[in-house]
Amino acid sequence: MLGEAKQDHSVPWHLGHIADYPVYLTTHTTHYRVLECPEPVSIGAVVGGAFAGVALIGLLILITIKGIMRYQDLQEYKKFEQERSKAAWSENVSPMYQAATTTVLNPNYTGD
Repeated sequence: MLGEAKQDHSVPWHLGHIADYPVYLTTHTTHYRVLECPEPVSIGAVVGGAFAGVALIGLLILITIKGIMRYQDLQEYKKFEQERSKAAWSENVSPMYQAATTTVLNPNYTGD
């Protein structure tokens, strides 16, 4: 059927049997209302919207991951700077250290 059917049944009246089947006299009227189809949906709009939605969600996920990684790197750098500032490098020279240069005096050279 193309539309909704609205039926109006009145009381059936039994008229007897014809060939072992009951026969009823009824008056009923069926009214049909024709429904109009809506405009078809643009396939391009649906596909474009789905693509844009997936791309937007992916971009948001990437931005979130980048932000989390940046925050973790910043925390690690701060920790490194604190450890570096706590390290006290001594200026003491090892007693076993010998300078790489040596001075040799020539007894025959008078400086003239």
